Amino acid sequence: DVVRQVTERVVQRHLDWVRILGRSPKTLHNRENTLRRLDRFLRNKDILKATSDDLEAFLGQPSKIASTRAVDGSHLRQFYKWAVAKGHVRQDPAALLPVPKKPGRLPRPTPIPDAATAIALAPPEMKLILSLACMAGLRADEIARLRGTDVLWDYDPPLLHVRGKGDKDRRVPVPPQLAELLADWHRTGPLIRYRDPKRQHEHLPAVNISQRANHYLYSLGLNSVHKLRHTAGTWFYEASGYDLLLTAQFLGHSSVTSTQMYAKVNPARVSEVSRNFELPLPTTTRETA
Repeated sequence: DVVRQVTERVVQRHLDWVRILGRSPKTLHNRENTLRRLDRFLRNKDILKATSDDLEAFLGQPSKIASTRAVDGSHLRQFYKWAVAKGHVRQDPAALLPVPKKPGRLPRPTPIPDAATAIALAPPEMKLILSLACMAGLRADEIARLRGTDVLWDYDPPLLHVRGKGDKDRRVPVPPQLAELLADWHRTGPLIRYRDPKRQHEHLPAVNISQRANHYLYSLGLNSVHKLRHTAGTWFYEASGYDLLLTAQFLGHSSVTSTQMYAKVNPARVSEVSRNFELPLPTTTRETA
């Protein structure tokens, strides 16, 4: 129908604009996902005619958890800000949307023995994907972007040139076990690629990498591949002498605020440190009657 055609055309134009900005495939996917779900929620109403009440009702659905509300709200604010700038709407219905606070969460690292077992049992490509997440702390999107030439063998130890969130590059040291895997892998072209011979020059998308890795890990009774990144972050934070700034650099966090959750992961150490806290109180003696 007409409403559906209008919505489809506007959404596609907006996604083209997001691509021009150079946003990551994950951001593009999440933006489209939010707008598609809003479109279904509005039913026969044009997405450009949504009111602030419509958007609040969409975000306020009981099935949404706080983190989903925060992400959806962010995407809606960006979409309608663009729609106003392009003259598609006169007033921004998302301007006064409440900004839900993301809940502070602890990392949920996969235990190192479980991670080691999963990697040891995995077929070659899966072994590399899991090792990049667990030993180098890479996100699925970062793994998807890697090329054979991003392994810098001239350094000791070798380095990985990683394209992170917001197209921010960093270099990550390659531990020996990971270096052994990479030495036998593709030296040119995408590191993780399509299996179809006709598409071997193309990177396998991050969503496919996550799905494959998660399917494998779930079959072993383990959590998602992203939790292996938590394993890497937790290990690095402790091995670095609890250096948040260095851990943020390793994980590609733009702010140590994101890294601070790793400071909460070891309550035993908090107890150990607090046990050593002692005030220099003067010694007093009680008067006896």
